[in-house]
Amino acid sequence: NNNCSITMPLYEPTIPFRYVAPLIEILREQDPGCVSAALADAGLEGVEGTPADSSLPMSRFDSLLTRGSACLQRSDLGFELGQRITIKNHSALGQAAQRCTSLQELLLLMERYYHLVTPTFTVRYTPGPEHCEWRIRVAAPMSQETLHMCLEMHAVSVHADLTRLFGADTNADIYLSAPPPPHIARYERLPRIRFHFAAATLPEVRAVIPRELVIRRRPTSSVEQGATADMSDRHSSGLQPARTYGEWVDLMLREAQIIQPTVAELAALLNMSARTLARKLASEGINFRELSTHIRHSRARSMLTTKIAFTSCAR
Repeated sequence: NNNCSITMPLYEPTIPFRYVAPLIEILREQDPGCVSAALADAGLEGVEGTPADSSLPMSRFDSLLTRGSACLQRSDLGFELGQRITIKNHSALGQAAQRCTSLQELLLLMERYYHLVTPTFTVRYTPGPEHCEWRIRVAAPMSQETLHMCLEMHAVSVHADLTRLFGADTNADIYLSAPPPPHIARYERLPRIRFHFAAATLPEVRAVIPRELVIRRRPTSSVEQGATADMSDRHSSGLQPARTYGEWVDLMLREAQIIQPTVAELAALLNMSARTLARKLASEGINFRELSTHIRHSRARSMLTTKIAFTSCAR
């Protein structure tokens, strides 16, 4: 059918400013005179002071990273970014992740909602009988130089988070689909984790972690401290719904990947009981089960409509 056409959504990949700000800080610390020129070249004049959750085009971040690297004549900006970007940087999701009682719980949470952190990368958690894998893959176009630096950023960030969680017990192998960088000696000085650089089918960072560590329960004290910090920061972090609980629950149900969350799981993200969240929804005239069923049906109808459209075009 020559008259059949499907309009595919076109968009420019973006990256939240909270991941751009550390790069600007590094450039300013290393060479204050380099910042203005690099920002101007990347079309980002006046960007400083932008809200953390605001999004910038990935192409601008790409330009800023490559220009900054050239200006400073440094190949290790991705490594530097990885040391500064941790779970805590991931906005509301990062705040919720700090309350997870095990690494497995944390990785499952991140897998389900990582596209809310940034749509530029995707993640996948694969459990195994002896080792579990955490993969981070690129989901947006970028220059090869930026790709390699972003892979380094994720790899070093994973190292920092695992070390923070397990201390001297940290034990993992991290594989980067990139050639060994000129600053490979910096990786050799990072304790307890082995880094491997080699080509792969797809550009990714793959962390292989012993199952014993993944399922180990975090010390109660560290979880409680994270929850206490979250309570004090909840208003500023945006973890609490901005307008109504119903709008927030609707968003989380629609955006969830893999498995749709339960009322208990969503309540945990807000540091409240399932009964309390259900009561707050009821005060807004919302029944969680009915809302969840409606969203599942809407998603199924959308998938069916898309399938019918493609089948019709194929004919």
